[in-house]
Amino acid sequence: MDKNVVMLWEKLEEKLNQQTLTITSAVTTNVMEAINNKMDSIIQENKKLKTQITKLKQKLDQMEIDKRKCLPSGIYVKEDYSKHIIETRKQLQPKVEEERNKGNFAYIKYDKLIVKKPNDPGREKRKREQSDSPISPTQKRGIKKQLTTPDNRNKNNANCRSTPTKDNERKHALTTPSRLVTVGLSDYYPPNSQFLTNTINSNRSHSPHHISPATEISHIFICTFNARSLSSDEKLLEFKESIASIRYDIIGLSEIRREGYNIEEYSEHIFCYFGERKGHLGVGFLLKKILKQYIESFIGVSERICILNLKIINLDMSIIQVHAPTSEASDNEIEKFYEQVRNAMKHCNKQFILAGDFNARIGKRLPGEERVMGANCFGKRDQRGDLLLQFCRENDLKIINTQFTKKLKNLWTWLSPKKRRSQIDYILTNDMRHIQNIEVVHNLSFASDHSLVRCTYIVKDLKRVG
Repeated sequence: MDKNVVMLWEKLEEKLNQQTLTITSAVTTNVMEAINNKMDSIIQENKKLKTQITKLKQKLDQMEIDKRKCLPSGIYVKEDYSKHIIETRKQLQPKVEEERNKGNFAYIKYDKLIVKKPNDPGREKRKREQSDSPISPTQKRGIKKQLTTPDNRNKNNANCRSTPTKDNERKHALTTPSRLVTVGLSDYYPPNSQFLTNTINSNRSHSPHHISPATEISHIFICTFNARSLSSDEKLLEFKESIASIRYDIIGLSEIRREGYNIEEYSEHIFCYFGERKGHLGVGFLLKKILKQYIESFIGVSERICILNLKIINLDMSIIQVHAPTSEASDNEIEKFYEQVRNAMKHCNKQFILAGDFNARIGKRLPGEERVMGANCFGKRDQRGDLLLQFCRENDLKIINTQFTKKLKNLWTWLSPKKRRSQIDYILTNDMRHIQNIEVVHNLSFASDHSLVRCTYIVKDLKRVG
């Protein structure tokens, strides 16, 4: 009897344990399903809210752009001031003019007057260096000497190629020619023009002002570079210092991230830029000041496209700087960009350069594409690369990056965060006869994941003033 009771008790206990496990499992499953359903609904609501916030932000940005377009040309709203601050700024304005008349650098920052002395180390103000180009014996006398510091004189003397003399350490200044000619007679041994050209070309890489007046040169260096940001004066100064050791004349810039439509003149450069929103996109040009006389116009088409029209003696040419949308952009945005580029080309001169960050990989050349690209290619092609090649075929453009034989390490222009090298920055032209060479500069000491692309553009009868 006792054994039967024990066995019965064990069976009841086992059955109770099974029922407990079943109930626990069912409750756990139901609770987890309920939690998952609740989480899914929360995630969906968050996605909807995020989408609505994004659309609202885009509308606000577009309203801000439309607001600025309604303003007169050259006026941009930066911030709203209270009546008290406005009155204070008006009272400080005469003091600004007074300080500027004294030769100081003065401006108003919110409600305070900022004054900097001309020799303030925070300002970039350097005297122009003396030209070290050879002086022709047939030049007229009376050329004004340029003021130079002792350091500049030493630098110029190191770069200058002068007529051999017994005293090689003599300072190189603007003096009468070493080979004198009797009054009324001709110089039967004029200097070799080839020597002058070679000297100029050898000195161009050292200083932007080392070219004497009325000296003909054969080419200019046109570059394109995605700077990632030049939003502050400090970044701009850092960029100028990084390009001091390379050859360039004009640099097209992407992602400047400055707001406004301005042309700023510095001691050695001219900085043109156009941006619709502060801290976002923006394109422009940085060119040497000696090219100022050849600038015909600067046109800001959009925050992704700008045009620099030049008139160089008998050559009218244009440079279009662009920054295409990334691969994450929609097809409609890409089509809108290329349509804007087509319209920009209508405002250009007959000879033009189209350069910038196209965010497209063209890869290797396929049969039938010889008209638009050469055999010197890098990487694999993507969908954006197909669109770029189609655009080149429609407009009879050639991709200069592919036209010259280079090593693979001198082809890529962008290093991704995953350390993948790609070729997405290009220089295009509608006339290859003006192109002598193209190079990619990797050793630029500036914080950008892009490399500078530089082409040598042949110019006829170009005269530059040093």
